[in-house]
Amino acid sequence: MKPIFQDSSARVKQLSDFLKKQQENKKFMRRFEIGVTFLLISFFLFFAIKPTAQTISSLVGEIKSKEITNTQMKEKINDLMIAQEAYSLAQGRYQIIESSLPSRPNFYQAFNQIKETLDGSGTSYNAGSFDLAKIDDKSESDPNIKTYSISLNIKNPFTNSLKIITGLLNNRRLINISEISFRNDTNDNKEANSQNTLITNFIATFFYWQK
Repeated sequence: MKPIFQDSSARVKQLSDFLKKQQENKKFMRRFEIGVTFLLISFFLFFAIKPTAQTISSLVGEIKSKEITNTQMKEKINDLMIAQEAYSLAQGRYQIIESSLPSRPNFYQAFNQIKETLDGSGTSYNAGSFDLAKIDDKSESDPNIKTYSISLNIKNPFTNSLKIITGLLNNRRLINISEISFRNDTNDNKEANSQNTLITNFIATFFYWQK
């Protein structure tokens, strides 16, 4: 009877060892499968999902950048529309501004204005002479505003001289009478002296705003 029990225990032990080996093999296979799966997932993430994620991130950055640019462009367009509207309102007054503070010296215009003022005061052109005294002096208030001066010597009654000065100062163009002096006519002409004829000398400064 003893050998039979020994054979049975030996078979049970062999079966037990076999089952243990099978379990170890299953565990190994599971670990192997998990490892392979992890490697495949890592490979997929690195070579497939990562570029896609980078592309998405780049697109999001571009969208945000374009949104900022779009906002800035809208602000600039609004500023441009406001400026255009302001320019449209000022455009009708440009001729007035240009005539009062021209962008060029306009010497010929200045001489014509003086001549018209002389004619309007009843002073003949031959009774006065004028010449360019100073040119391109910078204004103290603004370096872009320049000036030139015209010196006038006029022989006429005192009231006519006042009319000339008043006419120049009331001119649309910016004019400043910087110097003025009166002296008696030394001519012995009694008729001229009876009319209180004086020799008036003054310097008229004309302004222009150089571009």
